[in-house]
Amino acid sequence: MHDRDIAVERRVDHGNKIYDELIVLCDIGKDIWVERDRTKYDQYCLYESNADQKRARKARLTV
Repeated sequence: MHDRDIAVERRVDHGNKIYDELIVLCDIGKDIWVERDRTKYDQYCLYESNADQKRARKARLTV
């Protein structure tokens, strides 16, 4: 039982490290495409924030 708990903690730690690296890479991708291509920029966004959803909805309503 003890070994299983330790293995779970290790997997979580490894997953968190991978996620942190993914965030860094996505930030680099966003920096590259921020002023060039909105579609490619959006591909580097992991989660759409609530503020982004509100802006998109407002833009659709004003058109």
